Amino acid sequence: MPSPEKLADDLARIDRYICPPKYATPPLEAHWKIVPEDFIVEERWQPETEEGEHHLLKVRKRLQNTQWVADSIAAFAGVRQVDVGFFGLKDRQAVTSQWFSIYLGKRDAPDWRDWALEGCEILHIGRYAKKLRRGEHVGNDFRITLRDIPAGSVVQTAVEADLEYLRLEGFPNYFGSQRFGFDHGNLTQFELNFCQPAADSREATRDTRGRRGRGGKGKGRRINPMYISAARAHLFNCLLASRQAAGFARTLVEGDEALAADASSMSGPAGLLPGGPLRHNTPEAPLASEIFRQQAWGDYTGWLEALHSQGERDTPRALWMTPTDLSWDWQDGALVVCFGLPPGAYASVALSQVAHLIQDARPRNETTSFQ
Repeated sequence: MPSPEKLADDLARIDRYICPPKYATPPLEAHWKIVPEDFIVEERWQPETEEGEHHLLKVRKRLQNTQWVADSIAAFAGVRQVDVGFFGLKDRQAVTSQWFSIYLGKRDAPDWRDWALEGCEILHIGRYAKKLRRGEHVGNDFRITLRDIPAGSVVQTAVEADLEYLRLEGFPNYFGSQRFGFDHGNLTQFELNFCQPAADSREATRDTRGRRGRGGKGKGRRINPMYISAARAHLFNCLLASRQAAGFARTLVEGDEALAADASSMSGPAGLLPGGPLRHNTPEAPLASEIFRQQAWGDYTGWLEALHSQGERDTPRALWMTPTDLSWDWQDGALVVCFGLPPGAYASVALSQVAHLIQDARPRNETTSFQ
């Protein structure tokens, strides 16, 4: 396992690549998510047919958690939570439009117009052939407002130059801080629940759902799956940072998997969300891609073994991403940026290439309730 110092160093190094403006002199900062309308997301997807055994709802939500909405729909329809599908979790401090599928089996269909949840509005009612699953939509379209950017033509010119670079060249496809929880607590919980010796694992703390996590061999206990997801995301970020430091984040090296030619938002090589121990594909000298993985993950062998013990598998993920249809406009001193991204890419990481994003910390109320 990495030492606390090693983990802290890796997190600091990654942060410098995610948000260069934070470390500029002076730093360039912008506030975002002051009100939900500052962060608008629309899922890019349309059903191929309006037939099938699954009911289909398109819902616009404001200041609502996606899982809360799904649970409310399940309760209204009288089905299990697992019978409600959606493409992904969307921000609570936002206005987002997303699709939900509901499998009723032999139950009579309710009148969906009677479903009500504060901050939610049904935009479309239909049918579909199968359950909606994570990441199977085309992508997400964003309209994001950045506020309190310092006034002046010099700053505005620099911001627009960075946006133009983002439009043409793209950005490193890091996982954003949302994946890791407050103060990277999900990584701490992963170590406590998965990487401790069996004798120590009995002292592991309960997760946020009140369920015991796994430790050591991990028999008979459950864990919040976000801990596993966070660990894999951190290891991917370490790999991307190592390649970016060497100048190979966008360049194929020996042993890389090339991305599909029609993936217009993605370019360059694919990295890995790891699911097991470091391996050599050849008995001779390791390939260049393997050397990068050894450099990035050499101190994380305990994490890799824990992931493998939980049945995780290596999964490719683009190292570099280019937003689609990026445009911007200055409105009353605020900067409104519109663009699209495929599933799994972070709008916060894209815009952090332009400014250090600061979320308002004012007290919670109906317009500033943060998740």
